[in-house]
Amino acid sequence: YVRPSARTSLIIKLVGTDNDRLARPGDRGLWCYTDRLSYLPGEQVRFHVSTSASRYSIEIVRVGARREVVWTRSGIRGALHPTPPEAFARGCGWPDGFAFRIPRQWRSGYYAVTLRAEGKKGEALEWDHFFVVRAPRGRRAKILMILSTNTYAAYNAWGGKYPPYDLDDVV
Repeated sequence: YVRPSARTSLIIKLVGTDNDRLARPGDRGLWCYTDRLSYLPGEQVRFHVSTSASRYSIEIVRVGARREVVWTRSGIRGALHPTPPEAFARGCGWPDGFAFRIPRQWRSGYYAVTLRAEGKKGEALEWDHFFVVRAPRGRRAKILMILSTNTYAAYNAWGGKYPPYDLDDVV
């Protein structure tokens, strides 16, 4: 038996409880998901956002040989939406927070999304997400990127139901 590090131990104690903002969004914070994880240039991205902040901002960065900020917007109206108990299996069902169309000139690649807001007590709220822009049909890129999205979806603490972090069934 190898005792987990203090940080891991702390995470295991928190996840699966109603107090863990990463596992079960409560009444404060900032969270986001998109309707899909990959898009073609010209397609629309729908962001589903829940936040306790009245306004938030989004920054989209193309991650490649260098970090390139390609799109930003601030002052987006925020709204807090309930998270269903079965969100880990069926999704949150949050309404669109906003949508935008990917410009046709965007290159294929990995795009990191960062949402930022200020909480009611002045604390910084931040959430990271990503999506991929695929090469247009008939065009081939020199490099193939493979993302383990099924692994990301299966092995995460969001929703509190990944077995190593799910203390509800053991306690």
